[in-house]
Amino acid sequence: DILKLLKAIHKCNLTIDWNEIIELQINFIKKNGYYVGIPDLIIFQNARQNNLRLYSFDKDIIRLCELYHYSCLN
Repeated sequence: DILKLLKAIHKCNLTIDWNEIIELQINFIKKNGYYVGIPDLIIFQNARQNNLRLYSFDKDIIRLCELYHYSCLN
């Protein structure tokens, strides 16, 4: 049953735009005063690229969503 559920998950291509990652990082630092992890930036960028809703309890993901007025449920 678990394998069937995992195979049913919609998959999106991951395209990393490093220039945008840099921009996201700069804006995050300006707003919050510290660096956010690259994996968090990639997750956030991928969600925006594919118009996906984020579900997270991660404070940095939540702060990215707030900074860019993006839907994030926690």
